[in-house]
Amino acid sequence: MKCPNCQRDNYPGAKFCLGCGTPLPQPPSRGKLALIALLKAAAYYGLFFVVQTSVMFIYEIALLMPEAFRLGLSGGAIDGDLMERLTETLMDALSKNIHILLILSGALTLLILFFFYHLRRKNPLDEMHLTGTSLPPLAMALILGIAAQFFVSITLTFLPIPESMIESFNENRSTELIYGGGPLWLELISIAVVTPILEEVIFRGLIFTRLRRAMSVSLAVGICAVIFGAVHGHIIAFIYAGLLGILLCLLMLRVNDSVLAPIFCHMGFNFGSYLVNWTFGDTLNMPLMLAFYFVSIALCLICGYLIFRRTAEEE
Repeated sequence: MKCPNCQRDNYPGAKFCLGCGTPLPQPPSRGKLALIALLKAAAYYGLFFVVQTSVMFIYEIALLMPEAFRLGLSGGAIDGDLMERLTETLMDALSKNIHILLILSGALTLLILFFFYHLRRKNPLDEMHLTGTSLPPLAMALILGIAAQFFVSITLTFLPIPESMIESFNENRSTELIYGGGPLWLELISIAVVTPILEEVIFRGLIFTRLRRAMSVSLAVGICAVIFGAVHGHIIAFIYAGLLGILLCLLMLRVNDSVLAPIFCHMGFNFGSYLVNWTFGDTLNMPLMLAFYFVSIALCLICGYLIFRRTAEEE
């Protein structure tokens, strides 16, 4: 450790310079580093949440203000029936435009992050770990995500989960506000492209990387997975999203420390939910489900093995 006063080199951990006695700057404690990392994680997720909520709120206000202004000019009062009609109009408009709003909020969040790091004279791509990697592991990560979605969806069908919990989970996943609102192509861009990019930049590229600088990698993986699972709301989603979060962290660690592999795996997982619906629909075809179940397990094992073996050989 070099003294800031006389420039003498001192042994690591020294509190005072051996030459001039000047107090030496001390590195922050491990607990303080962990606290700072957690605060940064909260700040990054807060940015993600605030931008998305603000875009939705501004859109709602823009919809309701003309009607409120009209009522003010006419001297009308907002009774229960009118409030119900306004709410229905608002929900219908949100359902039709929700994916445009999600794409807009995602782009705005990334733009804010790029501007923030540009002001700090840092490379935004490096800070968010959007570094390049070869195509084969990305393709395998995409297939792995699709196979994982089939595995999770069919496993949930087989498990003896209470019917009430399954119904609440299905209602949580299949709300008309998110699914079925607007054109299918726009929904796919929002759910299977923009959402994975944004969430992986936030959770793996920023939150996970900051946590692992202040604590063990295993603890950072666990905390990041818990946060990722928690934001999905329902207890069933919390479990499988948390496990998926662990896989995504491991992919990032093994594939060039890049967030691109988790992005492609997340894209495959989200797009896989549509493939599951298109494949099985509302019918319970047990032989077909079993066939896809074993194929999905095989693909998960094969892709996982190829990804991790390939990166281990490159090291």
